[in-house]
Amino acid sequence: MAASVAILTAPAINTWWKADYIVPAGGQQELPLPDGTVIALNSGTAIKIDYRPNLRLVHLLRGDAEFGVTRDRSGSRFRIAASNGITDVEEGQISINMVRDTTTVAVVSGYALVASPVSPDVVDIAGSMFVDLKAAQQTRYASGMAPDRPSTADMEMVLAWRQGKIILEGRPFATAIDEIARYVYEPVLLRPGIDRSVQVSGVFSTSDPVAALRSVARTQDLSVRRIPGVAIMIS
Repeated sequence: MAASVAILTAPAINTWWKADYIVPAGGQQELPLPDGTVIALNSGTAIKIDYRPNLRLVHLLRGDAEFGVTRDRSGSRFRIAASNGITDVEEGQISINMVRDTTTVAVVSGYALVASPVSPDVVDIAGSMFVDLKAAQQTRYASGMAPDRPSTADMEMVLAWRQGKIILEGRPFATAIDEIARYVYEPVLLRPGIDRSVQVSGVFSTSDPVAALRSVARTQDLSVRRIPGVAIMIS
């Protein structure tokens, strides 16, 4: 089991090494930036601030974040880089969620341009695949893939973590476990052979993620064993 834990946590260690701000499991944090922008960070979220002349760049390395972006007097754009894609915002409220290799961008208010795959350093995105989002719209993109066409965003689901909720609606089993796992300290390990594609729905509290894991595990008659500080096993 020790080898499995080491393999699972190696990417996380690499993420933490790059990050400027990390929110521990079970916590949330609001981070004001010098330009007046405020970033709300969910449990298990990591970001890197990379402001430059004419570009206010933030790397979302892991997790959920809500960006309250203010217009800059100098005209510099605000850009969020996540999973080989970018989201450009002039002013507004943007929510971004990363689970596995899929990033979801939702506009609460304002306007955003989402492009993928593209380098965060690119100036002209004319040759890239991109979509424009208005308020109450969202898109998704997998790492290395173009963003989906805009669709209507379910704001209750988009902002659920701000209300202390985990809302799962037809999510694949493995993705549902990942959504919940960000609220616990230990890595969550799935026994080989578990059907990771079974769809899961439910509403859970972020204050009791282990109970949420048990509820999701029961959809496949699985058990949850927690070794505090080491791992949580689902088998």
